[in-house]
Amino acid sequence: MIEQVKGTQNISDDDAKKYLYIQNLFHNKFRESGYKYLQTPLLEYKELFDKSIGESSEIVTKQMYELTDKGGRELVLRPEGTSSIVRYHAEFNKDFTYKYSYFGSMFRYENPQKNRYREFNQAGLEIVGLIDIYSDFQIINDSYNFIQDLIPDTKLKINTIGTVNDRKKYIEVLFDYFIKNKTHLSTESIDKLESNTLRILDSNNIEDADLIKNAPKISNFIKKDSKTQFTEFLDLLQKANINYEIDESLVRGLDYYNDLTFEFLTTKNVVVGGGGRYDNLAEILSIGKFKGVGVAF
Repeated sequence: MIEQVKGTQNISDDDAKKYLYIQNLFHNKFRESGYKYLQTPLLEYKELFDKSIGESSEIVTKQMYELTDKGGRELVLRPEGTSSIVRYHAEFNKDFTYKYSYFGSMFRYENPQKNRYREFNQAGLEIVGLIDIYSDFQIINDSYNFIQDLIPDTKLKINTIGTVNDRKKYIEVLFDYFIKNKTHLSTESIDKLESNTLRILDSNNIEDADLIKNAPKISNFIKKDSKTQFTEFLDLLQKANINYEIDESLVRGLDYYNDLTFEFLTTKNVVVGGGGRYDNLAEILSIGKFKGVGVAF
C-alpha cells in the first residue's frame, strides 16, 4: 500500500467544508476591498529566497524543498508568499502601487507536529509600491476585520523594529547578551544563536523565558523618525477603535522586515496571522526601489 507523504494532509469531509468556507470568505472580503488576486507559481528560483529571506536563516538552511531540474536550474517549492508577490510586481507592475491577495500551498521541510505540516495553506495580503503609514493601517484594519469574522476576540500584538540598520545594531547587542548567558539557553535557541539571533525572542521554551524577559529591548535602539512614525500609526489605530497590545519582544525573523511588525493571536495565544513592513526587499533582490507591507494567515 502506498501511503501519503509524511507531513501532508488530505482535506475532506467536514474539514473540506471549513476550508472552502474560509477560502470563499477570504476571496469575497478582499475582492470587495480592492485587492487583486494573484496566484504565483509553486516553483521559484532558489536565488529569490536566498536573497530575500537570508542565506543564514533557518528557512533557507533547513526548511526549503530544493531541486535541480534537467537543465541544471536550482529551484524550490515556495516557502512563503511575499517574495513571490514582490518578484511578480517588479516584472509587471513596478511603476504602480497594487493591492494583492493570494491563497495557496507553501512548503517547508520541518518535523511535523500537531497542526504543523510540510505542505500547508497560507493566505495573505500585500500592498506594494508607493506606501506610507496609511497603507500599514489598511493592512491591519482589513486583516483585523477578516480575523474577527472567523475567530472573535482575536488579539492584535504590535511592535516597531526600526530600520534595517537599527536592527543590525540591536542584533549585535542581543547576540553578546545571549552569548554571555549561553549556558541558560535551550538547545533549540543555541542552534539559532549564530544564524538568526532575533528568532530566540520567539522561543516558547520555558528554559528561555527569564533570559528573554530580561533581554535588551529593541526600543532602545530605534531612531527618532521610526518612533515618530510608529506613534502616528498607533493614533490611526486608536481613532479606528482597533484594540492592540504593544509587545517589545515581537520581531520578524526574516531579513527583509523593518519598522511595523504585528501578529494576531487567539484567546489561547495561538498565532493565526502576522506580518509587517518591508521597505528594502526589492532592493535586496536588485529588482527595484518600491516598498511593501503585508500579512499572512
